[in-house]
Amino acid sequence: MNKIILFIREHKSVILFIIGLLIAASAFFHSVYIEEKIKKMKVEATATVFYSDQETHRGGNVWRSRGVFYVNGKGYTYTIEDAVVPIGTQFKVYYLPSNPNKSLLANPNEFNHYPSWKDTKKE
Repeated sequence: MNKIILFIREHKSVILFIIGLLIAASAFFHSVYIEEKIKKMKVEATATVFYSDQETHRGGNVWRSRGVFYVNGKGYTYTIEDAVVPIGTQFKVYYLPSNPNKSLLANPNEFNHYPSWKDTKKE
């Protein structure tokens, strides 16, 4: 027992690194699993952009457009970054029926032709 405790004390940083790596890997794989589940189920809703403006984020400015879609009378938002999307624009999203907060664009390339906004004040 003492050898185990000594080993843990001597290699604490390596053990913590491995634990952190395992937690990060499990979070990544869970995210991929949820994304694939949403794509497979293809439960669709139509969202409408209600907000489009620049916001300060992580020391710089980004353009964010937010759309709202409704499931059973409750509104859920979907955020589009770095595309100047006019208010009132409608787009399709896929969502997870058990948790509509988990959603994806039905067409990931839908906003590629919209103008992208660059922060000119960034150094």
